[in-house]
Amino acid sequence: MGNLNNDKPGYVWRGSLASASFTIDLGPDPVEYDTIALVGSNLRASDGVRVQTGTTSDVSDYDSGTVAAWTGKKPKQLSAKTIALLPSVRTDRFVRITITAPGHPRGYVQAQRLVIGAATRTYGVKFGAKVNFEDRSPITIGPGFEDVDRYDVLPAWDITTTGITDAAWRETWFPLILEVGSSSGLLFVRDNRAPETWQTDAVYGRITSKASGEAVNFDSWVFVGTILAFAP
Repeated sequence: MGNLNNDKPGYVWRGSLASASFTIDLGPDPVEYDTIALVGSNLRASDGVRVQTGTTSDVSDYDSGTVAAWTGKKPKQLSAKTIALLPSVRTDRFVRITITAPGHPRGYVQAQRLVIGAATRTYGVKFGAKVNFEDRSPITIGPGFEDVDRYDVLPAWDITTTGITDAAWRETWFPLILEVGSSSGLLFVRDNRAPETWQTDAVYGRITSKASGEAVNFDSWVFVGTILAFAP
């Protein structure tokens, strides 16, 4: 299970189709959370994911039921993202994820990262946001030859948020950016109301620019940064 808490994309959790379920113990003093995401999986849209939480290991306090792993369109180059937005903030110690994937052609299910946390929201992202495509394939050029060692292309969002109040900036955004910096993982969802867009528009990665907050007006801040996916 430890691999689900590692941002290195080469580390994955893998489960058999007969018993694809695991329970996470968040400890005696869990943080508040309203979002649970399974990132970098091989799940199909027809597969099912069930999220349960509880103060004890029987996880009887909240049950999402089995829902589709994802909706919308997903390019074949990208792995899948299952994002569960809970109806209310939870502080339950235990979280159980159960996956149903009958007849999966791989014969197993796997995921790179489990993300559990509280969403930080704004009214949206300003027009002019860009999706960059980071190709890290090394290209060697010499006399009469060119050689490419092909690597996956990674999506990255270059964004400026809409206005954030002074209170929200100091109470929520400032601590968030202090925690994440440019070294920890961050789940970015461009539009939480449009799950059909999440396979292309949501990324789990890190801030690769110098993240900044800018006071653009009275009682109005914006966050400016680039978020690069850890893996496709």
